[in-house]
Amino acid sequence: GTSEWQYWVLGEEEVIIHIKAFYDVGINTFDAADIYSNGLSDVILGNAIKKLSLPRDEIVVMTKVYRVVGRTPSEDVGSCGFVALSDLTQQIAYFRIHQERLQLDYVDAVVFVPTRCSIKDRSDSHSVMFLILMQLQSRQCKVTPYPYLWHYAITNPLTTFISMQNHHNLVYREEEREIFPTLEMFGVGCVAWSMAQDIATAPIVGTTSLKHLQDLLGMCLVSKEQTSELSLIKVPSVSL
Repeated sequence: GTSEWQYWVLGEEEVIIHIKAFYDVGINTFDAADIYSNGLSDVILGNAIKKLSLPRDEIVVMTKVYRVVGRTPSEDVGSCGFVALSDLTQQIAYFRIHQERLQLDYVDAVVFVPTRCSIKDRSDSHSVMFLILMQLQSRQCKVTPYPYLWHYAITNPLTTFISMQNHHNLVYREEEREIFPTLEMFGVGCVAWSMAQDIATAPIVGTTSLKHLQDLLGMCLVSKEQTSELSLIKVPSVSL
C-alpha cells in the first residue's frame, strides 16, 4: 500500500521483496482488499505477480469488496460525501475494477458483504472462482441469514460459498454455538477474523506495533474492561 493511507504500511518495493520471500518458502496465497490504501493494494499485488513472473496456476489471489474506495490512496471517503458510490450497483462495478487493478483474468476468491443481489451479480461473472461470505461484526450476520443465502444461491442457481469470514478468537467464541456447526453441515470452511486487541493475538498478527492495528481496525468488539483480567498466560486454558 502506501504510508499516505496508514503510516506503517509498506510501499511497493518492499512488498515485492516480501511476496518473493513468501513464495520462495511455499506460501502461495495472497490477499488484498478495496479498502487497503483505497485500492492500491490490488495494484501492487498485480504488479508483483507480473514482475516476479509468478505462475498464475500456482498462486491463489483473494480480494474483498465492501466499501467505497477513494480516488487517491490517502482520501478519506467518509468525509467526501460519496453517497451515490455506496449504491450496490456501484459496488458491483468496483468488483470489476478489482480485476483491472490486479491485472488478472480471474480472481480465485472474493470476500464480500452478503446481499442477495451481490450474490447473483458476482456469481454471474466468469472471473470469480469462489465466494467467501464476510462477517464484519457478529451482530451483522447471525446464523439465520446464512442458510437463507445458501438456499437462495443453490435454488437460482448461483455460486455458493466455500467459506465464511468469522469474528472468532479466544475471547469471543460465540461462533462455536451455532455458526460453526452450520458451516460444518454445509461443508463450508471459515477464515477467522481473530483480532482481540492485545489479548492472545499480539505476538502473531504480523506488525511491529499493536497500536497501529488498533488504530486502524477499531472494530474488534473487545473492550479493555472485558479483557482486563485476561493475559497471554491463560491462552492454553482458555483454548481448551
